[in-house]
This record gives sequence, structure tokens and C-alpha cells, in this order.
Amino acid sequence: MKKIILFVVLLFIQEFGFNLLAQEEEQPTETFKLGIEIRPRLEYYNGYKTLRQLDADYGLSISQRSRFNLDFKNQNFQARVSLQDVRIWGSQQQLNTNEDFAVSVHEAWGEAFINEAFSMRFGRQEIIYDDHRIFGNVNWTQQARSHDALLFKYKTDNFHAELSFAYNQDAAKLSGTDNVVNPKNYKAFQNLWMNYKPNNQFNVSFLFLNNGKQIETGGTAYSQTIGPRLTYKSDKIGAHATFYYQGGKSNDTTIAGEQRKINAMYFAGDISYSFSKMFSTVLGIEQLTGNSQLETTDEINVFTPFYGTNHKFNGHMDYFYVGSGHGNVGLTDIYLQLNAKLSKVQLGAHTHAFLAAADVADPANPTVAMDKYLGTEIDLFLTFAIAKGVKFKGGYSQMFATETMEAVKGGSANQTNNWAYAMILFKPTLFEHKK
Repeated sequence: MKKIILFVVLLFIQEFGFNLLAQEEEQPTETFKLGIEIRPRLEYYNGYKTLRQLDADYGLSISQRSRFNLDFKNQNFQARVSLQDVRIWGSQQQLNTNEDFAVSVHEAWGEAFINEAFSMRFGRQEIIYDDHRIFGNVNWTQQARSHDALLFKYKTDNFHAELSFAYNQDAAKLSGTDNVVNPKNYKAFQNLWMNYKPNNQFNVSFLFLNNGKQIETGGTAYSQTIGPRLTYKSDKIGAHATFYYQGGKSNDTTIAGEQRKINAMYFAGDISYSFSKMFSTVLGIEQLTGNSQLETTDEINVFTPFYGTNHKFNGHMDYFYVGSGHGNVGLTDIYLQLNAKLSKVQLGAHTHAFLAAADVADPANPTVAMDKYLGTEIDLFLTFAIAKGVKFKGGYSQMFATETMEAVKGGSANQTNNWAYAMILFKPTLFEHKK
């Protein structure tokens, strides 16, 4: 690993550092930055992602993300390379001579500036739009998310648009284009995102995602996600509303062998108030439609937030849309956030009331719908600046679940279901050159 990192550093400096002296007249401004990120995190699991089973033991582990970031920018282009290693402490024996997948490429992209407004970025990159609901980098997970994509970017003082294209293949094939090895990956997508800021208070975004998934028998099924997001922010009051419609077809098939149609919706809205520069609160609601368990239909009414940072939404215990299903009944989340920002400390207390968006069948009587209330989650967390470039983050969450949550998640609502974490974030800039 050390040899690989050293080789990349020397190659990057030789290519983009020393050669810059000969290009000084053509490129009078340039920056080169070298940084690392080391992020160990201790986590206590006792009903995380799903309700704890009777007599189940708690889990306790330490994961770590180690990153090596190189950034370069001049008036003609910019580039970024981010290497990372993600592991659980003790998952590999000591004195091991070989480590498969020890180092991976999280980002490796270049962006050419065509003119002051238009640019083109290509390569492996994070894609983030708005509040991370449909596209986010999922930074909470140690591995995070990036895409192999091509982006066309247009940006002026108050307007920003990006058109992105992605196409996945599991290998270079001389015949055929099916991606059968990694069917959970998207096969391809085309996305248009536009943002308009008429002033410092209003902000309007629009997103259109044409998302292609591999069909098991061959071919690609495309779904469409489309909708606006509006925000308002003054010194004291803020508000936001988002609506997305999801249509098209799924790569799932009906009994007749046809692709299932999608008809789903998403809505979110909130109001925030700042009591002072230090204290603020947010009251909001979010709803993702789902399918009723009392009805049989070939139509999919389940809204999928695809490539968003789902840990940011619907509670820190990740019961919903974070690799953990809940019966496809959708979700309504009513939440209240209390936040405090002091000189070196940030505190938060968030409360979520969860309800199923569609009917949940009673396991004892499948023709009867249960109460839609799933439970309440309380998240407490803090961030503390230890020193420049070093932070501590910690939190505690507890789920108060109902029998309806048991029906869609399994486990026991009568058990104590909680989760806690403690994390050190060490992210210094080791070297920075400006000319």
C-alpha cells in the first residue's frame, strides 16, 4: 500500500507539479493540494437497522476509512484522485503478506474548462444534488458512493445546470451488452439537474433522472424520476418543499413476463426557525409512497430514492431505505429537530414519528390492516473540534417501536433497541501549493 501511494504521489507531482514551471505564462494561476483522511468509528449495535431478536446479543466493532486525496486546478482544468482503504479493525490477520482490495479508487476525474461558464467532467466522481435525496455521496458509510460518469456543467452567477451520463458494464465484451454479473448496479442513467437562484433568499431546482436497470432475461428497463425543489431562507425563517414523481418500468417482471409499471410519488416539506446564531429548530414531514399489503397489483407504487444519502433522512438507526426493507409499504416521517452551534461544539436532538404510507397486513389476520404508526426514534449527537483538522463525533439513538414495526421488519418491539457511535475525524492538508 505504501509503495502504491508513494508512486502515485511522485507521478502526480512530476506530471502536474514540475511541468507547471514551463507553463507559467499560459497558466498564471494554479493550486495543488495533498491531504489525508483517517476516520475510525466505534459502533454499538443493539437493534440497528431492524428490531432486535429475542435473546440476541449486541454487536460492537470499529471500522476505519483511510483516504489519500490529491487535487490540482488551473485556469484550463482541474483533477482529483482519491484513494481509500476501508476495513474493520481485526478483520485481517497480522503479518499478512497479501491484501486483496486493500486500496480502491474512490474518485479519479478530470474536468476541462471550455469557457468561463461551460465545463466537462469525466471519470469516477461523487455526484451530489440539493439535499442529497436522489443523488448524494453517502459520506456516512466508510466506503461512500461514487459514479463512473460524464458530466456537462454550465454555471453562471445565478444559474447552474448539469447533464450527466453513466453506462456500466461488468467486463469488456466483444459480443452483447448485458450486465449480468452485477445486476444490482444501474445499467445506465441520464440525468438533468438545474438550479436557479434569483436572489439570496429563493432557490429553485429541477431534476430529471432516466434510470436504467438490467433485466434478468436481457435488455434494460428505464424508470423516470422528475420534479422540483424549492427553498426559502431569511435571517430567521427558512422553508423548503420537494415533489418527485416516479414512473416508467421496473426490471421486475409480472407473471405474464412483462415489465412492471411504476407509479410512485415523493413529497417533503419543512419550516425552520433560528432563535439566534447558536440555536435553531426544524419541523418537517416527508412521505414516500408504497404498496398496500392488502391488495394484489402488478403496479409498483414504491418510491425509490436511488442514489441518495439515505442515512441523512428518516433517523440515524437506518431502519428505512438503507439496505433494509420494510415490506414495501412506503413511509411517512414527521420530524422535529433541535440544533445548537457553539464555538467548538455542535449539538443535535432529532425526533422522528414513523408511519407506513400504505396498509400493513396483520400477520394474525392478513385481511385486516394494522395501525400505520410504526414507532418513534430519538437521535442525540454532537461534534467537537479537538484541534485544527481533528474532530470528534458521537451519538446515541433509540427506537420505540410498535407491533406494526414488528410486522414489517421482524424482531421484537418489546426489546430495547438502540445504537451508539463514537468517531474521530482526522483530515489535515499535508501540502498546498499556489502560484
